Amino acid sequence: MHPATIAVISPLSNQLLDLGHRLKQIPNLGEVITIHGDLQNLPELNDPPDVVIAADPFEERRSMEALARFGMRYPRTLLAVYSRQNSPEFLMHAMRSGVREVISPEASDALLIETMRRLQSQHQPSQDKEGTVMSFISCKGGGGATFLATNLAYALAANHDQRVAVIDLNLQYGDAALFVSDQKPSTHLGELSQNTRHLDASLLSAAMLPVLPNFGLLASPEIPLLATDIQASQIGSIIRLARSQYDVVILDIGRGLDKVGLTALELSNQMYPVLQNTIPYLRDGKRLLDLLQTIGFASEKIFPVVNRHDRESEITIHHLEKALAKKIARIIPNHYAAVAASVNQGIPVVKLAKSSPVSKCLISWAAKITGKSETTSRNWISRVLH
Repeated sequence: MHPATIAVISPLSNQLLDLGHRLKQIPNLGEVITIHGDLQNLPELNDPPDVVIAADPFEERRSMEALARFGMRYPRTLLAVYSRQNSPEFLMHAMRSGVREVISPEASDALLIETMRRLQSQHQPSQDKEGTVMSFISCKGGGGATFLATNLAYALAANHDQRVAVIDLNLQYGDAALFVSDQKPSTHLGELSQNTRHLDASLLSAAMLPVLPNFGLLASPEIPLLATDIQASQIGSIIRLARSQYDVVILDIGRGLDKVGLTALELSNQMYPVLQNTIPYLRDGKRLLDLLQTIGFASEKIFPVVNRHDRESEITIHHLEKALAKKIARIIPNHYAAVAASVNQGIPVVKLAKSSPVSKCLISWAAKITGKSETTSRNWISRVLH
């Protein structure tokens, strides 16, 4: 296990000393620091710890809100709660606030060690903190690239406990936020790009629309004219910072392969052209793949995705693969009712219609990305409740 920096925060001096002492007795755990206070009044941290254990009565809603805000501000920090409360309602609120473990003051030393080892195993050392960057490109308008980008992000965050950022790079008409939230973004990519000289993890986190405690979305400008001053170098700086803070960074590029789009692709580990099994999509998909490879992007980084797969279409997957000279990486089934309801309500399909074949496909895709079981999700709450 990698040693971790663990901060214990509590407004109660005796509680702080007791938990700090117990943690320092655990061999090879890492550095343990104690902070007298609470999350609501915690000052800005230049070097945030790997794990924060908030030892607080947590009797008020504002405490949970503070946890969620802290998690968004420092997405690489693992959160745990030290509390006697164990009701299902409390545990559910804790889970939604991004908490990885709930530790009882009555826990035995053996159980405390087991819990800390789990947290320690989830901590990744700094040299491993560069996340995966995935770009979604629409081969033709209306292909569903934004739907797949945002909903896959939600599946990664909600079902596989990944820290995920979505950046809407469809600068003229981006609407990625509408697919997963009914909140209005407080800022957007255009405003953030003007502050790249002062860009840091806190500024990036503050610009994100919080979909979940471990899922933030950076919206495109609401007014297209505000996108005209965004420079490719600024986008590059934002993506590089995002991949250092999140496990997965998903870029919704739209159809534009201008300087901004090309910069995003250059920083991507994986590219997902999205098409459908119709002649217009096949033609435009072929053009896009040829262009990407002509520019010099490696073929092994390109993974075509067929969305809204129509089994009755004359254009089969075999036809697509033959025309593209490329194997189709993912086939998303057509389930209009679930997808339309999801888009219209701004609720991710995985949350709204768990039994939909589209939801199952997205969860399976997320499992493939993380290398985890499709059923691996929020295991700590299952352990506590059962």
